[in-house]
Amino acid sequence: MSSRLQNLLIVLGLVTVAGLGYYLYTENQSSELSFDDGPIASEVQAESTAVLRQLNEIQDIELNTSILRDPRLQSFQNNRLPVQLAPIGRVNPFTP
Repeated sequence: MSSRLQNLLIVLGLVTVAGLGYYLYTENQSSELSFDDGPIASEVQAESTAVLRQLNEIQDIELNTSILRDPRLQSFQNNRLPVQLAPIGRVNPFTP
């Protein structure tokens, strides 16, 4: 091959690679999430509404902590025994 033809093929290859790179870059930029009124979007919206409704119900719960201040509960004593530390296994497990 002549050097002129070889240079032309290299330039065309570089232009092709650059064009392909630019095309892929611009496709990646324009692929944003879009929420249309399709069946998936309406399902997501329904589930989101249900989650928000449950969250509001949870936030409206009021806990009555007066039972924790009851003298009968306060009179309980801890009857647990401390755990005795014991050696674990043998120093050399292969000795008889």
